[in-house]
Amino acid sequence: VLNIAVLHHISDIQRRLRLLSELFRITKKGGRGFICAWAYEQDGSSRHAFKGTDVFVPWNLSKQKTKMNDDDERVLQRYCHVYKQGELESLV
Repeated sequence: VLNIAVLHHISDIQRRLRLLSELFRITKKGGRGFICAWAYEQDGSSRHAFKGTDVFVPWNLSKQKTKMNDDDERVLQRYCHVYKQGELESLV
């Protein structure tokens, strides 16, 4: 079971636990899973320096992707919970 770039968009602990429970439920006996979420701690190559663990990050939508008539890009804000070291492991 793969869960890539989803869990960090889930806004509270109860919903995160429900999501993880469902991942475990659908994993076949003896199966494997992979969960990937954003980390609070970043190395020097990252473009992100998070101010907290619950943040809004910009999502830039180009004219081509949104079928807009003007030349402007649209910037939306998306919620992210960035996990501190060990936090994700403590949920599972």
